[in-house]
Amino acid sequence: MHQKIRNFIAVFILVILLLVGCEGESLVEGLFSQEIKTPESIGTTEHIKTSVALKSIETPEPTVDVSGKVILTIWAPSMFSPNTDSNQIAMFYQRLNDFEKENSQVKINVRIKASSGPGSLLATLINADLVAPQAKPSLVILPQTDMEDAAREGVIYPIGDYSTAIDSSDWYEYARELALFDGVPYGLPWIADALIIVANSEIIGDNIATWSDIQRQSSLLYIPANDPNAIVLNALYLSAGGKILDQQGNPTIQPEILEQVLAQIDIGVKRGIFSANLMNYQTNEQIWQLLQDGQADWVVTWMRHYLQSNIKSQGAIQLPSMGTEPYSLATGWLLCLSENDPQTAKWSMQLAEYLTAEEFLIEWTYAAGYLPVRPSSVLGWQDSASLNTIKQILISAHAKPENELLSSLGPILRESLQSVLEQREDPGIAAQTAFEQLEETTTE
Repeated sequence: MHQKIRNFIAVFILVILLLVGCEGESLVEGLFSQEIKTPESIGTTEHIKTSVALKSIETPEPTVDVSGKVILTIWAPSMFSPNTDSNQIAMFYQRLNDFEKENSQVKINVRIKASSGPGSLLATLINADLVAPQAKPSLVILPQTDMEDAAREGVIYPIGDYSTAIDSSDWYEYARELALFDGVPYGLPWIADALIIVANSEIIGDNIATWSDIQRQSSLLYIPANDPNAIVLNALYLSAGGKILDQQGNPTIQPEILEQVLAQIDIGVKRGIFSANLMNYQTNEQIWQLLQDGQADWVVTWMRHYLQSNIKSQGAIQLPSMGTEPYSLATGWLLCLSENDPQTAKWSMQLAEYLTAEEFLIEWTYAAGYLPVRPSSVLGWQDSASLNTIKQILISAHAKPENELLSSLGPILRESLQSVLEQREDPGIAAQTAFEQLEETTTE
């Protein structure tokens, strides 16, 4: 019996080797799906589009090709597909082309990955690290949330040994915060986003600046109240000066501050600014669609929706703080190092610095429809109507809390918000209940 099993295994391995030999590719190449190569020159957007090849396999990238060039591979989310007919995408690929021209010993490949799901960029990166580390890219473009998970999994690396660019004075403070995981920089900030209010022209004309101004309105202010991370309530709690970490670094809630925030929500419910129906909405995309469909007069959403919409009848308002100082909750995208070969890593970070350089971001940030990460980028802002609001947001912005904190606090804060929206508990009881629930989970 054992002899039959050994014979079967031997035949199976032989068949696999024959198949691999016929294809000329390794077994680890079945990991990924889509590739964009930048040959000797990236050239025009049309040239880029014709170079997209859908594949069922991925060839692990050598660090040096047959001509002796250093190969740098970038994994980018689907929003960077060259098939996207937009000015910012053309500018991105032209910037890569310029880097190749200035560094003739370098060749750049771009591979497009899904933004979410089982085959997402992050999932693929983690799988590649486990199964085929040689197939990992040089750089990855990651949102803050994925950057934290990638750093925790050890599939991206600290950049301090290869770049000091993050130490430049030309970064907003929140942008430096975005780059950190456990106090260590894991990438260079690139583009950003922040929670704001987007409203129709009638509400914009009322010059909303405080929560008293909000409470004087008559239209329902839509928020994604059923968001598992309770990101809006988190932002309001933090703006009121609430702490989310205790002295030991454990998640915490200050019930007296949460009560202040929930009290404003309670006033809003009584005045028709908020309602229990808001629990029907879980995502910012749902909220944004209500505004576009004319079913809402104003919403709390991410700034990118407004910047990328170009609807003249709407305007942006900084989400008023519930504390004594202005406060904006921000997130963003980063260029992260996933190359652990020291020589290639140096080139990778040079490319990351090139893509985040002042002279590029001053034009590209506005074209991309995101917020600047550098003060110098504001000089290139072309929308005078939103400029003052954007400046206020940027100087008061702070990075969104880390994933693990949101996972701990989010469901508890969501429940407290729901109890007030549905008028089941007064703010003080809801806040104390949230505090006790968190205490129970952290002591288990």
